[in-house]
Amino acid sequence: MSDWGEGFAAGILVGLVIGIFSTRKQKPWSEMTDREQKARIAMMIVLATALVVGIVVLLLAGT
Repeated sequence: MSDWGEGFAAGILVGLVIGIFSTRKQKPWSEMTDREQKARIAMMIVLATALVVGIVVLLLAGT
């Protein structure tokens, strides 16, 4: 298997594990305090930024 394929498979696996563990026992949005809501929004921004950076790196490394 190529390095690209191994990295792709590992990324999918890590993403699934993070997704499964991060969605366990969460409060509904309406029950969160303002601080918890702000922390959740900040985490979503960080994860979205990391996703975009990862895609850019993947595209640049492929050239």
